[in-house]
Amino acid sequence: EFLRRSTAPEVEAMRRELEASGVKQRDPEAYRRRRFELSVAGYFRDPRRAVGLTPFRVQAQAQHATWASLAGYGATLREKLRSLDVPGLILHGRRDPIPHAWAEELAAVLPRAQLVILEESGHVAYVEEPDRLFAEVRSFLRQHAGG
Repeated sequence: EFLRRSTAPEVEAMRRELEASGVKQRDPEAYRRRRFELSVAGYFRDPRRAVGLTPFRVQAQAQHATWASLAGYGATLREKLRSLDVPGLILHGRRDPIPHAWAEELAAVLPRAQLVILEESGHVAYVEEPDRLFAEVRSFLRQHAGG
């Protein structure tokens, strides 16, 4: 899903526009930032919102090592999560390229979890739907304050 969104005609048009703009020669740092933004645009419900982001880099080797270190923990982790007796809040964007099934499974495993689907968001709800996201967090914290 991320790949499909990242290569959508709208995102490809933004890439072509950037390349034709001359920014690469005039302001290489701005060009680098914009290239980064376009590389993660598939995480957004609206790829035009992928602006003003702080570039980060995930080293493939580190990513692979992290996932490899988690191998075999699935069943054990689920059992440990089931034993938690604390409230939980899971927020998931309706248009997140990470499947909803993951958030739903997590909510089903955590005994006191509440799943909230943010209808106008992809993976980056704090950018696309900050008012709703923070309202949900504040509500959750008020509901569970002191206990």
